[in-house]
Parts: sequence; structure tokens; C-alpha cells
Amino acid sequence: FYVTPDTLVPRPDTECLVEAVLTRWQAPRSLRVLELGVGSGAIAVTLGKYRPGWNIVATDICEKALSVAQENARRLGAVSIQWKLGDWYDAIDPDQRFDLIISNPPYIEEGADALQDVGVKYEPRQALVSGKEGLNALTVIIEKAHQYLNPGGSLVLESAPFQINKISELMVQSNLVYHGVEQDLSGHDRVSIGQYLG
Repeated sequence: FYVTPDTLVPRPDTECLVEAVLTRWQAPRSLRVLELGVGSGAIAVTLGKYRPGWNIVATDICEKALSVAQENARRLGAVSIQWKLGDWYDAIDPDQRFDLIISNPPYIEEGADALQDVGVKYEPRQALVSGKEGLNALTVIIEKAHQYLNPGGSLVLESAPFQINKISELMVQSNLVYHGVEQDLSGHDRVSIGQYLG
């Protein structure tokens, strides 16, 4: 994947999110999928390659990041993705519904030691940090998910391990059934899955 200072560098944690989706949703039928905060396109483009029959919509608030994602899709041959510019669900028509909503949103808390790492020095801060506890973006995505999911549809989110309990609470409060968490390659809780039953 081609990246610029307008996007995050794809990480192994996000590979686990993609693997969880590909493992749980293997049926050949066409699914309507929404990725919120597409960045470099690592998630949407990979899903587009492995599930070419899926109808994928990908959004980002940063026009330059969307351009990077589109270039990666072109280079890697994922041609069935629709690109939308906007802040989370603001880019989506209120009448649209999806079978899957996926996101690796910013989830680092303000002032975290991780922000001093060399690896994040050239990455966009708005793609990393999300409030005092790192939960601002996650909260918005979870609370509105039921408005954009088909009955039976699922929400799949990457987060920090210490946020999992709060995410499960938010999902239940937001009319979703919490289906547990997948671990990353280091054995840390990383990918939360909730379902909207309708």
C-alpha cells in the first residue's frame, strides 16, 4: 500500500480486523459494506480484492486520504468501491443501509505515551487521537450504527484493549447485541463485533 503523511501506515492490528471479517463472512452473496475512515484504503481495498462481489462504500473526512485510497484501489485492482467525502456517517445518505459497518477509527487518548513513538511522528494526528479516553470517534460510530445497519447487520471495530468493556456497554446501550472480541497477533483484545437485530 502506498501511503503519505495524510494517512496512517497499515499495522498488523488492522490485519486482524480484516481477517476477522473475511473469516466470519465467507458466504459468496453480495453484502453491502461501509468502511468509516478509510485512510490509505488498507481495509476496503483488501476486502474488495478478496470479496469482489461485495458492494463497498468507503468514507473519509480528509480529501487527500481519499485520493491515496483511490490510488491504492486502482493499483491493486479493487474497482468496485464507492468513495465518499465526509465525517463518519455525514457522508452517507440517511436512507442507506448496510450489512456490515467496519472501522479502524482514531482511538488513542490525548497525551498518551504512544504519541511520542517515532512510528507516529509523520502520521496525521486526527487519525490517531480521539478525546481524553480515545473514545470520541468510537462513541459516534457505535451510537449511530443501528440507523445504518440492515436487520441482522454487524458492526466491526478496532480499538485499544482497555476500551473493550466500554465498547461492549456502548453497543448494548445503542440497540446492538455484543458478540465478543477477536484478539490481535500479540494476544490482546482488539476487534469488537456487535449485531443489530432490528
